[in-house]
Amino acid sequence: MSYKKQISLLAATSLGCTLILLIRQLSGHPEFASMHWNLFLAWTPLFLNFAILWVYQKIKTLANPVVIGLLFVWLIFYPNAPYLVTDLIYHQLSWYDRIIFSIYAFVGVWLAVLSLQMVVKIIEREKGNASFFVVVVTILSGFALHLGHFQRWNSWDVFIQPIPLLIDAWQQIPASIPMVIVYGFFFSFLWIFCQREQSP
Repeated sequence: MSYKKQISLLAATSLGCTLILLIRQLSGHPEFASMHWNLFLAWTPLFLNFAILWVYQKIKTLANPVVIGLLFVWLIFYPNAPYLVTDLIYHQLSWYDRIIFSIYAFVGVWLAVLSLQMVVKIIEREKGNASFFVVVVTILSGFALHLGHFQRWNSWDVFIQPIPLLIDAWQQIPASIPMVIVYGFFFSFLWIFCQREQSP
C-alpha cells in the first residue's frame, strides 16, 4: 500500500476515534481529554518526515546541518507514536473504552512503522542499509516509553529540562530494561512482518 493511501486511512481512523472519544468525554469522562493531545503528538513524527523529505529533495544529501537537525528532532518526538499503546495500561477502562483505546494504539503503532519506514528509505538511498539505525531507534524508543510512562517525561523536556532529564534517564537505565525488551521484541516482529509485506 502506498504512503499516500496509508496516511489517508490513518487520518480517517484518527478523525473517527477523535469524534467518538469526544462524545465520551462530553458524556462524563473528562479524563479522556488528554488522548486528543497524545494523538496529535503521535502524528508529529510523520509531520517531521515531510519536512525532512522536503529538505532532502532540495539538497540531495544527509550530510547537512538542517537535515541532521530535523532528524534529531524527529528522533526526540518519534516515541510519541508508539506511546499511545501505553494508554491502555495507564487508564482504568470499560470494555467499550478499551476498544476505542485499542484503535488509538493501533494508529500509534502504524504511525511508528510508517514514519520509520520513510526515514529508512532516505537513509538507504545513501548508505544502502539502515538496519543498525532501525535497531538503535527501537532501543531508544523503548527507553523513551519507560521515561514517558513511568517518569512522566515529555519529548520537549529534552530542550526545556535537559540536565534533570539526563540525570533521571541515567538512573532509570536498569529499571527500563523490561520495557526496552518487550517493546523491542514487539516492534521487531512488526517491522519484519511489514517489510516482508512490502517486498516484491
